Amino acid sequence: MNRSMNYLDNSPSKHGIIAMSRVEEALIKRFAEHRIIFWYDEKNELGDEFATLEVQGVEKLHVQGNEFAVKYITHKEKPDTKFLLYFNGPKPANEDNWLLDMELAHYVFHTDQEAMYLQELGLGLHLKELVTSHLEFFRSKERRQKLQDLLGEGDEHAAIRYKMMGVVFRTDDLNLDTFVHAHGTAFAEGRATQDAELERYGLSAFYWGEIGRHYNYTNDTPSIYDLLLEVFNSEFALGKSSALSKGAKLLLPNWRDSVKFRDGYAALSKKIAADMNVEALLQGAAVEQLLDDELFELTERKIIHELLGQVVSETIPHEKLAKYLKRRENKFWYPTAVHLYLCLEHASEMIALVRKYAGSTYGSFQQGINTYTDTGFAVDQHYRKFILYYRKTNQNAALAALAEKVEKVYSNDWLLAHNNAWQQVVDGMESWAVDERNSQRRFFKEHVSPYVQKKLRVVVIISDALRYECGEELGRMLLAENRYEATVQGMVSGLPSYTQLGMASLLPHEELSFKNGGDTILADGMSTSGAEARDKILKANAGVRAAVIKAGDFMDLNSQKEGREFMKEHDVIYIYHNRIDKVGDDKVSEEKVFEAVEEELQYLMNVVKKVNNMNAYHMLVTSDHGFIYQHTELPESDSVFRATRVQHGKRTGAS
Repeated sequence: MNRSMNYLDNSPSKHGIIAMSRVEEALIKRFAEHRIIFWYDEKNELGDEFATLEVQGVEKLHVQGNEFAVKYITHKEKPDTKFLLYFNGPKPANEDNWLLDMELAHYVFHTDQEAMYLQELGLGLHLKELVTSHLEFFRSKERRQKLQDLLGEGDEHAAIRYKMMGVVFRTDDLNLDTFVHAHGTAFAEGRATQDAELERYGLSAFYWGEIGRHYNYTNDTPSIYDLLLEVFNSEFALGKSSALSKGAKLLLPNWRDSVKFRDGYAALSKKIAADMNVEALLQGAAVEQLLDDELFELTERKIIHELLGQVVSETIPHEKLAKYLKRRENKFWYPTAVHLYLCLEHASEMIALVRKYAGSTYGSFQQGINTYTDTGFAVDQHYRKFILYYRKTNQNAALAALAEKVEKVYSNDWLLAHNNAWQQVVDGMESWAVDERNSQRRFFKEHVSPYVQKKLRVVVIISDALRYECGEELGRMLLAENRYEATVQGMVSGLPSYTQLGMASLLPHEELSFKNGGDTILADGMSTSGAEARDKILKANAGVRAAVIKAGDFMDLNSQKEGREFMKEHDVIYIYHNRIDKVGDDKVSEEKVFEAVEEELQYLMNVVKKVNNMNAYHMLVTSDHGFIYQHTELPESDSVFRATRVQHGKRTGAS
């Protein structure tokens, strides 16, 4: 028996075209699953590679007419050892193959390039033609690795080609829609490499064949832009019909929903809008034709332009406008115009409310208070919101007519009418008689004391100039959290309405007075000016452990440590913050008073949450006074109105 089984003749390797590392790597992978591997070197090119090859735990046998010895060694002498059987010649016919039974039971290793790729990927040799058709794709180890990460058990020709396209389009989402989205995005961004890659790797015919089959798209010289131009045109409310399939109709909605490729959609949409002359097509279109269209940003602008005119002319009921806006809010281009839409919404709502309530008269002081806290506050709220979003749009010229309309309605039809009706009530009063529950001067007795009497800790958060409508919005914000209970109640400040008197009125006291005829207020003879003075009064008059703290200092406390200790040490806590009044009182910043309101509402939400995290659950949010603000300058003829109120912003006062 010939025992020199590792002997190899000295015939030189002719080409050595297969890298040693690839052969070794492929064999190691296969020996993980097989004990015996047959290697047919049909062209007798790799003898040197076999001679130098070493795979740990594997013995090499060169088969040269010694088939019986091979069987004996592999099955009798060393039945548990792994063997590499090398044949430097073509595979014999089955009827001449003395090792056919072993070959069928084990694994045949191939070293031609296509077979090597298939073995590396764990694919069957029946796919050799596929590799040959796309050989350039498989030449890259990086592409092979990416393909291998996508392959699944039982993948055949079509599935493998889809995964190859996934590699080309750099996506793990292996469906044709996604490939089109990726392709369209690349085109929009000026990257033409994918067309070249599809052609280079032999995938172009398959790709366009699939597109034709799925979308019914036909073109002798297909291109991604031509395809998408036809899809956009067929889906546009004012476009042309097409023979594209129903599947093509989903291309654009799915693209808009794609987090990865939506920017590509936006870019391509603008190019197609220009090529389709969408602006001209929109000229004569009615709003109703476009409400469900979301292909082009120009459509959004057209809808806004038409609705703006209708709001200014008051030819669209607010309920109808609200329905239109609801249909737009989930559309693709809505975020680019959200502030414009919000301007329309709040302007329309404000005008509708003014038309409904501007003629109201008040039979009594309390009726006036109730009317405002029930309905009237919303006019101020929507005016505030309009100005807020108007400033955010930076579209002063486009919104000029609407802004002028809002200012006239708010100033002339609301403020003047409301002021005249309210003045008639005030003129008939001999004193500022306010119901005890609504009186700011009885705030501590009516609202804080009930918690004290029940031995419940209460935190009072005082925001300077937080008027009623702002408090109403804060109440809705709290309820929207689904973790708080909140109610809103109006409170009437004393006269004159200014910070010193308002802040003093909120403290526990029996008597308020002016100090030496000035504007500093004394509570039971003690100065109320500044946090330290208010802390002294609160400690003296609350009857329980009490403290005053500025909001900034409070927010700096660690909730889990000193914050909870601070809460444990006190029964009544007053937290003071001043953002709205500070911004509105400054000539430089007064135009930003409504932005300050938004910031303050969010800040108060954070304060409430922090109080809650410190295990305090009863809170009262209130203010020293309110304000009236107009975005436009007042004419000199309005000086009487101005003289009756403390100046704050461009027009301010008690609210």
